[in-house]
Amino acid sequence: MSFGRGRRALAVTLAALHWASARPCSAQANAAGEGTQPGGLDAAAPPADIASECSSCHSGSRDDNGQLFRPFDTWAGTMMANAMRDPLFLAALTVAEQDVPGSGSYCLRCHTPKGFVKGNASGTGAALDADDLQGVECEACHRSIDGSLAQPELLHDGSLVAPLPIVDPASPYLGNARLIWDPRDVRHGPHTDADSPAHAAAGNSFNSSSEFCGQCHEVMSPTRQLIDSTGRDTSLPFPLDSTYSEWKSSAFARAGATFRTCIDCHMQPAVAIGATTASFPSALARDNPRTHLLVGGSEWSIEAVMQANPLLALERAESFELAKSATRDLLATAVDLHLEASPVNAGATRIDAVVRVTNHAGHKFPSGYADGRRAFLQVELIDSQGQSLGLIGKYDAATQQLVPEPGLRVWETIQAEHLPDGSHREWHLVKNDVILKDTRIPPAGFHPLGSAAITTAPVGADYGASGELRNDDQVAVHFEALPALGPGQLTLVARVFYQSTMREFVEELERANVTDQRGSALRSVWENTGRSAPRLIKSSSLKLEPTTVQPAAGGSGGATAGSAGSAPTQAGTNAQGGAASSMNREPASCSCRLQPVSAKRLQWSALLLAALAYGRRRRLGQRDRR
Repeated sequence: MSFGRGRRALAVTLAALHWASARPCSAQANAAGEGTQPGGLDAAAPPADIASECSSCHSGSRDDNGQLFRPFDTWAGTMMANAMRDPLFLAALTVAEQDVPGSGSYCLRCHTPKGFVKGNASGTGAALDADDLQGVECEACHRSIDGSLAQPELLHDGSLVAPLPIVDPASPYLGNARLIWDPRDVRHGPHTDADSPAHAAAGNSFNSSSEFCGQCHEVMSPTRQLIDSTGRDTSLPFPLDSTYSEWKSSAFARAGATFRTCIDCHMQPAVAIGATTASFPSALARDNPRTHLLVGGSEWSIEAVMQANPLLALERAESFELAKSATRDLLATAVDLHLEASPVNAGATRIDAVVRVTNHAGHKFPSGYADGRRAFLQVELIDSQGQSLGLIGKYDAATQQLVPEPGLRVWETIQAEHLPDGSHREWHLVKNDVILKDTRIPPAGFHPLGSAAITTAPVGADYGASGELRNDDQVAVHFEALPALGPGQLTLVARVFYQSTMREFVEELERANVTDQRGSALRSVWENTGRSAPRLIKSSSLKLEPTTVQPAAGGSGGATAGSAGSAPTQAGTNAQGGAASSMNREPASCSCRLQPVSAKRLQWSALLLAALAYGRRRRLGQRDRR
């Protein structure tokens, strides 16, 4: 996107306001050491061990529906808990360290914040201990603070915990997990009256904010800057993951009725009145406490972790199933479908339709880690016998490929490395510097400013020329060369599929790995988990009735059966309820359309004709008398 001088100055000013609450990441700033550094915690208050400490109190018990709801149980099956067990991440980590030695620590800082502050996160993670492998664990969130604010003193177990002065006035930092840990043995959460025999507790609204989540869910390359479509170096760090920026630029980040934080969608409350989130006797009862089912869009990733860790899959079987179910439920809310179709005549051999896909997520659809992740639209025409007359958006399960054809719509972002000869290479994330494609559907009210207008701009898709972009994609589909359509109901079905990763990415991670066996391990897991087949997340249908139009009584030369576009407008009800509107097309042979005549209108016409006839007879009678 280009700006004139005045627009550029305005954009810079707005950008400064836009990011006032937190500082974005840059490759230089990230290297300078923001956030708690390795070895930066007081030896008197090291991170707690999850298995022996956190889980012993924050597990067990069930909600009013009989489901697990306490923090450890609901967290244990998520990708947050298993960020260091994900075979795809491990394979990508090895290739990243091969491509740019030293880059592995940036990846590990997000996937094991505890391992990073302990000084164990380097290279491909060989120095990580068993507790570091717990991924994004309890203290990564509950000891993280806004370092620009002083923390008050606390009373715990009859003793005062000293106040904490401002740690870093420039914090919090958005992106690349530059967390500031409370050096005291204090856990921060939503309740000001919380306490525990195991540790001090403080009420802190920062831990429920989207800025808190944005510390990790915004990833800028530490090694590459973004090259735009003209080949110009933008001097901006390459955006590997811009989920926070997408939210910040949407209606969900604005005060008012549309405001939603990350946890409003990603931490659904339990159905439990008077429940305790810990097992110790003094734990306070809460109504409908939030679960820690922090899920995204990848059910396959959970299955891949289970396949790669069979003993853990048995140990945490219920937690994994909870996470998979919550992932499906969340994806089902991401988009809505609406279908419209042109009128259809008996004898026609073509059907035209429009499918509108609306994004209801608080960020782009899909969002997050770019490589291999995509969603696509499938539209099928089915006859009255249930036979398919046409299918757009075919996925070949044998080759794990989408069949390229006119009308295929895929929502994805393709990142790559710009090579000296002008070509591009994909799948090596730490070398990415150009966005070849970003057709993902924006969130509602999407209006990015400043650098976000560059790093999150659509590429290869049109959601509006400027200002606030649309949060829907309107896809025109055409079924041509059909057999002549006879009477009988047709069904138009639209489906949205989500796919966690692609065959090409898995194959490249296997091929490129020359250090360890993580590439081949990933390939084996992928083969044994359905090859990350696309998952259906939404469908909708529209009934169509081919109509024969009869000529007007006593006339000739009017609309005839099979004339293109002469049938009445099609109407139907989609699978989500509500009447589906239609596109109107005028007849090819004339510019008018026969309208039905009501009985009352016929009566008035007969009376008028009778009056005219009576008047004519009187005039003729008078003339004869003369």
